[in-house]
Order: sequence, then structure tokens, then C-alpha cells
Amino acid sequence: LFVASIGLVVSSSANLIIIGVAGRMVDVLVRRPEDAKDILWNDLVFLCITFVVASFMTFVRAYYFTLAGERVVARLRARLFSHIIEQEIGFFDENRTGDILSRLSDDCTVLQGTVTTNVSM
Repeated sequence: LFVASIGLVVSSSANLIIIGVAGRMVDVLVRRPEDAKDILWNDLVFLCITFVVASFMTFVRAYYFTLAGERVVARLRARLFSHIIEQEIGFFDENRTGDILSRLSDDCTVLQGTVTTNVSM
């Protein structure tokens, strides 16, 4: 999660830098159009590098948060399944097996979405 958090911070910072550089490019065009070519070229190169860094760090963030979410859900499913298996026979007489397995699957999927999507943003 540490690497994913670093990716989140760097990608968010890079996206803010992109906005600032784009604003500076517009500023240069409006205020100094005569010497804008060199400044705009440098800003364009910096903008492309920043886009690449932001994209890579977004990938790192998404990959590691998804990996963490998958691991959490796999552990949770294993623990829940082992707990269900240890129940008395009367438990299965009172509760339908399909409902139990549906709850196991659906609730874990909702938790996985929460961990991977909401935490990584």
C-alpha cells in the first residue's frame, strides 16, 4: 500500500503541474507572442514528460491498490468459507445454501470495489 500511496501522490501532483504548465503556455501566447516559440517548445517537452510520469504513476497506483483489494477479498472469502463450513447441520436447515453463498460472493465483491476504487482515489 505504501507504493500505491506514493503513486497516488505523484500522479496527483503531476496532474496539478500539467494544469499550471498549460496556464503558463496560454499566458506566454497572450503576453509575449514574439518570443513564444522557444518558451512554448520547452513547456511542450516538459508537458509530455509530465504526462508520461503521471500516466505511469496512475498505473502503479491502480495496480497496487487492485492487488491489495484482491488479497483482502481472497483472505476474507477463505475465512468466511471456513467459518461457514464449521457451522452445525441445523444452520443449513434454517438457511438456504444458495443464499449463504450469494451473500459470501456479493458482499466480498462490494468490499473489493470499495478497497480498489474508493481508497485509491
